[in-house]
Amino acid sequence: MQKDFTIVERPGVLIVHVHHLLSETINREILSAVQSGIDQGFTTFVVDLTDAPFINSVGLNVLIHLMLRSKEAGGKMAIANVSAKVLQLLEVTKLKSMFLIAPDLETAMQLLLAEE
Repeated sequence: MQKDFTIVERPGVLIVHVHHLLSETINREILSAVQSGIDQGFTTFVVDLTDAPFINSVGLNVLIHLMLRSKEAGGKMAIANVSAKVLQLLEVTKLKSMFLIAPDLETAMQLLLAEE
């Protein structure tokens, strides 16, 4: 059975691969795992949405919380591999400008590390 998310450590960056952002329970687990990363000293995150072609308001909420936690820790966050449906939702909700959005994982990491 596939986990709902996985976290991969890269130098200076935690990558959160999410498979869906539809469940409050899973989203709490993601936030808890990210907080553990922050407690270990990570402040820069990439949320990889390759396997999440759509999200709902619960998913929007977790993205906002992840971004805020990252900023509170002195870091930043990017979202990679955003589907057209998710991008449309971010535009409709006027939240697109809040996020650094990259077409792929490597570009997201380059953008985040270049800003340091």
